[in-house]
Amino acid sequence: MKKPILLLLLLLLNSLFSFSQFTISGKVIDAETKESLQGASVFALNTTKGTVTNSEGAFHLSLDKGGYDISFSFT
Repeated sequence: MKKPILLLLLLLLNSLFSFSQFTISGKVIDAETKESLQGASVFALNTTKGTVTNSEGAFHLSLDKGGYDISFSFT
């Protein structure tokens, strides 16, 4: 009897944690040429979360719910 209750509890906790995050996604392009920027940095300020764009300039960044300032850089 304890195993079904424990399993149910774990499933409920898992669903709570899965809803506490969201993903920001987009595409970084050059303002003048409109070309995709591969390797651009995308960083959520005041966190340790960041990523780089792929060969098509696309990115996906998973964050906890809340408000963030996002920084984009390319050299």
